Amino acid sequence: MKEKQKHTLPLWAKIVLSVFAVFICLLATLAVIMRLSPIKIGVILNLSGPESLPYREVLEWAKENTGRNIELVYIDSNGPGDIVEKAKPLLEDHSIRAVIGPQNSDEAFALAPLFIEKKKLLISPTATSADLYRAFAGEGYFWRTVESDVAQARTIIDILAEKGTKKVALVYADTSYGKTFYDWVGFYATEN
Repeated sequence: MKEKQKHTLPLWAKIVLSVFAVFICLLATLAVIMRLSPIKIGVILNLSGPESLPYREVLEWAKENTGRNIELVYIDSNGPGDIVEKAKPLLEDHSIRAVIGPQNSDEAFALAPLFIEKKKLLISPTATSADLYRAFAGEGYFWRTVESDVAQARTIIDILAEKGTKKVALVYADTSYGKTFYDWVGFYATEN
């Protein structure tokens, strides 16, 4: 009767397989840790005062409905104080990789260079100045969730033209928000 022949692996193959098994175990452990570790997202918006919107409620709802472990770190941009000083905790916390805010275009112009330098994503839900796109679009770290004021200026002029309006006067705020209207309303008015 023939004896069964034992297959033994060479030592180098055993070492490679052992290292591979340890690597797979480490990957599985890392996946579990990452799933349990919270994703920290900063928020710097006007959270109080007469001009505030229910951002906190909306963001908490979104956090609860993502199926992920998310921790929101809030900074209220309302009230006295420099927006750059208010944003420092978000800039200095290395575990925060993205920030929702700021509230307006002037604040975005102040903060975007700092967040770009730190390679942290800044996502503004309300900053609409056309100059923001020209200044920061190529950097990859400033996003916004609304169209620029150029689209608003175009829509306003189109609606006025449809109604037969022949003359328009423009009153605007001396801010980056108002500047976009100043720059574009005249252009679109002459186009119509």
